[in-house]
Amino acid sequence: MYLEHFGLKAPPFQFTASPIALFMSRTHREALSALEWGLLHEPSGLTLLIGESGTGKTTLVCALLARHYRDVHAAYIGNPKLSFVELLGAILSQLGIRGARGGKSAMLNAFTAFAMELPLNQRIAILIDEAQALSDDALEELRLMSNLERHGRKAAQIILAGQYELARRLNEPRMRQLTDRIGARAVLLSLSALECREYIEHRLRLCGSTTDRIFARGAVQCIVRNSEGVPRRINALCHNALLLAFARGSRRVTAAMARETAGEYVALLQPVTENKRQSRVLEWLAHSVRWVRPVLGLTVLGIAGFMTGQLLMERNPLGNLQALKSSATAEIGPFARAAIDAKLPAALQPTAAGAKSKSSDGDGEVVNDGASSAGTEPGGSSVVNTGASADFVAATLREGGATSVSTAPTVRRPFVVVAPGDTLGGIAIRHLGSFGAVSSLMRLNPHIANPARVYPGEIVYLPSSSVGSQNANDTDVE
Repeated sequence: MYLEHFGLKAPPFQFTASPIALFMSRTHREALSALEWGLLHEPSGLTLLIGESGTGKTTLVCALLARHYRDVHAAYIGNPKLSFVELLGAILSQLGIRGARGGKSAMLNAFTAFAMELPLNQRIAILIDEAQALSDDALEELRLMSNLERHGRKAAQIILAGQYELARRLNEPRMRQLTDRIGARAVLLSLSALECREYIEHRLRLCGSTTDRIFARGAVQCIVRNSEGVPRRINALCHNALLLAFARGSRRVTAAMARETAGEYVALLQPVTENKRQSRVLEWLAHSVRWVRPVLGLTVLGIAGFMTGQLLMERNPLGNLQALKSSATAEIGPFARAAIDAKLPAALQPTAAGAKSKSSDGDGEVVNDGASSAGTEPGGSSVVNTGASADFVAATLREGGATSVSTAPTVRRPFVVVAPGDTLGGIAIRHLGSFGAVSSLMRLNPHIANPARVYPGEIVYLPSSSVGSQNANDTDVE
């Protein structure tokens, strides 16, 4: 092994969830605080931790269990792909509850009896890792278990730690009863570039070395860039780079070695990455075509209408202006009609017999992708008017009869530009105040396939309620 070669006391980049090697980034500290609150004080009985694979959810849960709270009886489930009866059996076994082998009913009765006999200052905690793998039936049974109360407080605290798939499932209508009962919530985000460097330094110092001693500066930059802020990926890149340097007899990982290691590592992920990229491009094209087709159609109709109007004006300009005037004044009321009549030439005034005024609705057509029609609503409607409205005609007549073609006002909607290390969950919490808004952002941004995998510089559109937020910007929707 390369430990003696590099003068290390232990493997610095282990792939096991070791509480000793826990690196506390900003989001890790917040997530651990939320878990501890849920374990000791959360009155709702349910706590949620969400994070991308490899960001350290299991390490945080293990660090919480390693604290051995005196008044907490904890059970940890690391493999949730079991039936509820099997999950309940594992929970009872870890809590030391005996005589519950008869079946589901007997197990629940034994659990209830155990919970009711505990002193008031003690509680039960059930921590379930990889909770996105739980079946719908198991989630519903856990919700029912969280209903158990004694002396006005929940008898058991259930902590669900899972990937973003769990958050998407909980946002579905069928999970509304469970979602409404979740109290403390935390989102574990990827590390920033600075935190990635601090993470590597933290791991090496625990094993008796430093980053400058083993890694060249260019090597660290290469590893940080290719890790995308995921701790597990940092471990893999650093470990493979150390193996390569050891095999070549070098006591320091050079930038070339790091690039070679990263190239081999990324090559294994290339098919998955390419498939995601192609699907994202196809979604973007489909979204664009949905806008292009109606816009092109309305443009053709507008050009045809304009050309027809020009031909009619050439044949009978006086009659057409009089028809426009009658249409406008029929809509805008008697006072405005009198003002317009005063400015019209005598030849355009209505006859004493009374010209029939024909109102026009402008033949407006609204193109909407399903969102609200407010001007700043993401994905808001774009109104294209191919006819002459009453206000437009009145303004034209007041200007002395000159006609012009007016385009519809540009509809704008807010967006944010993704910063390095951002995820869709972080943007939802920062700008919309709730992680539950991730599903709304996914619907507004169909080009995003993975809420945890957004890239710096990418645009994420926001709902209209976030127009006044600090980081929201406006962009034109064509």
